[in-house]
Amino acid sequence: RKKEEEECTFRPQITATARRISRCKVAGPSATPPRAILAERMAKRAAEQREKEERECTFRPSITASARRVESRYIYETMAGVQQQQQPQRHQQQQKQERQRQKQ
Repeated sequence: RKKEEEECTFRPQITATARRISRCKVAGPSATPPRAILAERMAKRAAEQREKEERECTFRPSITASARRVESRYIYETMAGVQQQQQPQRHQQQQKQERQRQKQ
């Protein structure tokens, strides 16, 4: 392949962005599946939106300690659900990459 490249006389001018994308594709697929990345981004944006809305709220209700625990447990379980969803996908991706390496 290298010999073929040396024989080519045409050298296209590409942008830095295109060069970076090309390198990413050569390096192989991302270890994190696109769905997992998207889910993580969506969860982060939702949390940021909630925080923004809470900052804008002037009403601060007095809630009991048990109500605060319920709320914090809900937030924890929501975030843990996103992480649990990502684990099987990562494992499957790693297995697929390992099988491809063994074939080579």
